[in-house]
Amino acid sequence: MGGTGNDDSVAAVEALRNQLQRVRHERDAARRRAEEAEQRLEAVYATPTWRIGRTIMRPVRLARALARRSARVRRLVARLRHRDAPSPAIGARAPSLAVEPDDELRSEYARALGVRAFTGAGPRLSIAVSTTDLAAGRGDLFTALGLGRALTQAGWQVVYLGPKQWYDPPDGTQVYLALLAERDLATDPLLLPGDCVRVAWVRNLTERWVASGKLPLYDGVLASSRATLRAVRRVYSGPVEQLPIGVDERLFHQMRPVAGRQLVVSTVNGFNKQRGLFATLSAVTVDFPLALYGHRNEEVPGLAPFARGPVDFFALPSVYNQAALVLDDQQASNREYGNVNSRVFESLACGALPVSNSASGLRELGLSAVPTYETPQQLSALVAEQLAPDGMREALVAELRDVVLREHTYRRRAETFDAFARGLLDGPSDTTTLLGFFPDYRSTNPYQDMLYARAADTGFTPLPVSAEPLPVAEHAAWRGRGFVYHVHWTAPVLGPAQTRRAAEQRCDRFLADLDAVRSCGGRVVWTVHNVLPHECTYPDVERRLRAGLAERADLVHVMCAETPDIVASHYELPADRTHVVPHGSYVDVYPNIVDERQARLELGLKPEHVVLLCLGGIRPYKGIGELLDAFEIVARERAEYRLVVAGRPGRFRELEALRRRCDAQPQVIPYFEPVDDVDLQVFFNAADGVVLPHKQVLNSGALQLAWSFGRPVIAPRRGCLTGQVTPDVGVTFEGHTDLVAALRQAVDLRSSSAPTAAFRRAAEYPFTAMSQEFLAQLASLRASTPQEVQ
Repeated sequence: MGGTGNDDSVAAVEALRNQLQRVRHERDAARRRAEEAEQRLEAVYATPTWRIGRTIMRPVRLARALARRSARVRRLVARLRHRDAPSPAIGARAPSLAVEPDDELRSEYARALGVRAFTGAGPRLSIAVSTTDLAAGRGDLFTALGLGRALTQAGWQVVYLGPKQWYDPPDGTQVYLALLAERDLATDPLLLPGDCVRVAWVRNLTERWVASGKLPLYDGVLASSRATLRAVRRVYSGPVEQLPIGVDERLFHQMRPVAGRQLVVSTVNGFNKQRGLFATLSAVTVDFPLALYGHRNEEVPGLAPFARGPVDFFALPSVYNQAALVLDDQQASNREYGNVNSRVFESLACGALPVSNSASGLRELGLSAVPTYETPQQLSALVAEQLAPDGMREALVAELRDVVLREHTYRRRAETFDAFARGLLDGPSDTTTLLGFFPDYRSTNPYQDMLYARAADTGFTPLPVSAEPLPVAEHAAWRGRGFVYHVHWTAPVLGPAQTRRAAEQRCDRFLADLDAVRSCGGRVVWTVHNVLPHECTYPDVERRLRAGLAERADLVHVMCAETPDIVASHYELPADRTHVVPHGSYVDVYPNIVDERQARLELGLKPEHVVLLCLGGIRPYKGIGELLDAFEIVARERAEYRLVVAGRPGRFRELEALRRRCDAQPQVIPYFEPVDDVDLQVFFNAADGVVLPHKQVLNSGALQLAWSFGRPVIAPRRGCLTGQVTPDVGVTFEGHTDLVAALRQAVDLRSSSAPTAAFRRAAEYPFTAMSQEFLAQLASLRASTPQEVQ
């Protein structure tokens, strides 16, 4: 299923080689830019501007963003260039075309959409689509019809469901196929009837599908490329198969000779977006016949003379049969995973040669000879080469068209789908245990991904679940699968409550849901991240919630042995069900290739500075005000001291005052913004030590993060940190006076063995060891009976 192991291995090795080559190229280019910047900065350091303020920070940040090819900066530069660039030179205009839709095939498609029930023999398939209106021009609808009509020819019965019918498929549905993962248009497998096989087809938007947490609830998954298949397998342990999109060869077929064609066309929609193709064409001298079909292309500055407006799907064959070249635009989200556009297959079936902005995904389809470009110059050269009257294009089109008609028609796709779906109908379903976790903080905190890193090895399938887990628990029970509901942070349970009564109601409802999960065979696990939520409006209700959670939990996960005593004044943890699995390190989680010299250069710091870093969310409980009180004393004594305060600011009343205070202190470098993952290495590697001035703390990911970059810490003697921070890896404090003394010791951290010891401490317990230990506890829980843990 999904291709041979050798093919996957070769593709994976090739991808790694290409990635390594890109990283080396970018590293060398970044080094050259850093050396040039260093020379300029040395000159700046001697100027009054530098001594007066840190005005250099803005251009340095911009340079660094450009160096790492920031998407935000790329968009800004593209807009600026587009605004200032002259209109493309126009040497030729597209002739008027006779565009003739295929009304016979339109009628056949419409008849297929008119089927509302199953009436004959053969397997019965319902396909969920965004619309059943052909005039809407939705790509998923035509993909579904292409596959569905081919399946009908192979003996299947097929019904197409618009959004209003998604959760009410016809009686007798045996297989349900979902194609969509858009934010406002995605099928929820929990709402589907339980007596049919549920299949997801990940044609595009791979990252959104993978992050949705819905894939584990399907009985099988289809993926449109090898890269998508690998991404799916990271989160899904059930049956998978590779199924690219294809072409309906009855609609898209060659009607005119290839020789003699000179027209270049595009069918890329504008929709008021700056598509890569349009930016490239804007920089090209158009000295060839060009016609741009698509919605709102006339709004693209400089390309309006070539815009021909939208074209009906059933008229595309007429357009492609008059074209020599068809310009393709593979969007970045699909390029990363090699999800090839249907335009490539359809144009070749009609005898036109596609020219794409990416080769991603073409090789595995046998279409590596499709011409590709990256720059306007390359596109101009390709157009000139392929329009030359030397017969080369005709030969290339014949070769590629043969591949499409032999391997990539929907008739071939139907054969693959038929075998896969029948296997699901006849074979056993996925029996891995569903590990539902709440809340899902993976977008801002990698801890959950780290904790579940070895889930597949132990028969667990993690998926994000809401504060109402019962539907997933019932789904698991009906499918004969185990279910574990893993509660992490409890703040989202009571956080939305505007009144005490609302908080109490939310508490009661959540505890009732836990009871319901256990009553249908599910298990409850709780990881105690903090004593109470840091911003807690109703602490007494929160205590009741946590006490109830502790009573119901089959397993309570804590990160240090002292946790039960620390929380005892608020709630009691059951000794027989409480297990210690420490917080693993972040070694190999974040990039770490920027050395101290480059890191300090980027932040405007000198080699002789003693640099302290306070990095993380800027919130009241972090104690940043108290840190500034202590640092101001030390800064008056030691001119070489610098404090970097970096992180995403929260919303609290004192924020602006805190910001002004940082700005007013010349030895404090504030960076009140989210820090990208790739930039963590810059901040940590520029520092001599990391300060954790928390007023409230139980566990600290920031502690492990500092050690993972080989940086000793200055931390409070509170929570689990009391026993974790030993003299070889940091300094502890209790109160203002202690903190001042600890900051004074920072100068000694530079020449001590603490950095080496800190990294050694992190390397001793990587996140993979944490994951294995935690999941071993879950596996033991799964093997026991509920009565044994009550």
